[in-house]
Amino acid sequence: MPGTSRHHWGTEIDINSTSHAYFYQGEGKKVYEWLLENAGDYGFYQVYIPFGEKRKTGFKHEEWHWTYKPESDVFTYAYKRKITTNDLSGFHGDEFVEDFRVIEHYVYGINPELLE
Repeated sequence: MPGTSRHHWGTEIDINSTSHAYFYQGEGKKVYEWLLENAGDYGFYQVYIPFGEKRKTGFKHEEWHWTYKPESDVFTYAYKRKITTNDLSGFHGDEFVEDFRVIEHYVYGINPELLE
């Protein structure tokens, strides 16, 4: 949906594969385990962690989608201050923005460490 993708901020990267299976075996599993343990030391955080107590809404778990927090914090803060559902219009399906609570559930339905 236009206006809701973090990739447009230039702070997001997709690492190695967009296949869940890649991250559960072999090299992909090693890469993912390293990222989980070490990426935060370099400012990178996984955006769409598994659903659970920490995250109840948003896009499905994406092992590959990571953000550079020092920069994405700036954009998250600006988005909260400036963007409303009224700004998400002018495209096919825009009549569902409010019903689906797109900003609340998808823009902010991320790893809670990225909302601090």
